Amino acid sequence: MNTKAAKKIKVEAFHGTHFHAGCMLCTFATGIHTDETPAAQDVRAAVYKHVRETGHECWIESGTTWHYSLTESQP
Repeated sequence: MNTKAAKKIKVEAFHGTHFHAGCMLCTFATGIHTDETPAAQDVRAAVYKHVRETGHECWIESGTTWHYSLTESQP
C-alpha cells in the first residue's frame, strides 16, 4: 500500500488567452496585444486582408497558458 500522501496541485489560467498571427512569406505579424487588433476577430480580419492583398500564406495560433503549482498547505 502506498503510504505517501498525495500532493495537491493548483491549476490556474495564466495571462488569459493568447492569439497571434504571422505570414509564412514576409514579416507581417499581429496579435491581440496590439492597438490595431485588440480582439481575436480583429486578428482574423487582418490575416484575411493580408492574404487577399498579397496572396501570401498566414498562420494563427491561439491558446491559453496554464500555471501548475503545489498548493500552499503541503505536509
